[in-house]
Amino acid sequence: MVRTAQDAGSPMKLVEATVAVNDARKKKMADKVVAALGGSVAGKTIGILGLTFKPNTDDMRERALARHRPGLQAKGAKIQAYDPRACTRPRGC
Repeated sequence: MVRTAQDAGSPMKLVEATVAVNDARKKKMADKVVAALGGSVAGKTIGILGLTFKPNTDDMRERALARHRPGLQAKGAKIQAYDPRACTRPRGC
């Protein structure tokens, strides 16, 4: 939505600010995980449980894995993820 509005020459400052805050929260969570593991996750395997968008659904939009994996992998962690309810098929479950 932000990109579409920007491309149309109508930036949406409130939505852009919300996206920026959410991105900062993702980074902060990765930093908290690193701190909890002694300051480094290099070479460590980190498990992420619960991948779905919200409880009791198989909806994978904005999943936890997508939010936290890039920051942790950039710091050298290997990610293992699991959710028995998650739908990972491209065309739905």
